[in-house]
Amino acid sequence: MSNIAQNMGGVAPNYAAQPPSFDGVAPNLESQYQDKAYYVNSRANSSRGRCWRVADLVLRILAAALSLIAFATMASDSKSATEIDGLGGVFQVNIKYSNFGTMKAVLAANVLVCAYSLAQTLGALVSIVAGHGLLPTPLSECLSFSFDQFFAYLVLATSAAGAETVHLVNNGFGSVWQSLCKNTGLSGFCTIAAASVSMSFLTFVVVGMSAIESGYFLAKYISRS
Repeated sequence: MSNIAQNMGGVAPNYAAQPPSFDGVAPNLESQYQDKAYYVNSRANSSRGRCWRVADLVLRILAAALSLIAFATMASDSKSATEIDGLGGVFQVNIKYSNFGTMKAVLAANVLVCAYSLAQTLGALVSIVAGHGLLPTPLSECLSFSFDQFFAYLVLATSAAGAETVHLVNNGFGSVWQSLCKNTGLSGFCTIAAASVSMSFLTFVVVGMSAIESGYFLAKYISRS
């Protein structure tokens, strides 16, 4: 090393202090590196990136709140009433959400969405405070987009099935199924079930908006990679 330093005028080059150079490696490698770095930094640290993160946080909190209301309302849906049959006999009627498989599905789907939204809320808070997410950007964007779609379709499917059940219970189905809510003391059951299903549909809308947002940023990241 001393011979090399003497041949170079007595000064040994300090390679560690020199920044990496992209000269002669690839004509567009430096620009690609800068584009991806710009994307990551703008997504987390720039004012525009912070606005997107705050918007994402608001959507996650809203989804968690709506799904919590949906499954809590459904879980409390239980009514009983005293009815008189055609012969003058008195009997007790008890009805609750667990008597219907579709209503149990609505409750289960919203429990899952609430837990997922709370986890995403934690991730969004860390991203805003620390300037970076809990996971690497590519993995985070892929997981968010995939799970957002999955839970959006799950809530939509169960909400549609639950809405059909509420309609049948409330209105009946001709001579096959008589209404359990009209002209009885069980009308409150249908009202609560309808409110829960409505909240579930609103949850779908919010989770769907989050899926659109995460899909946009995933596509933006892929286009810059």
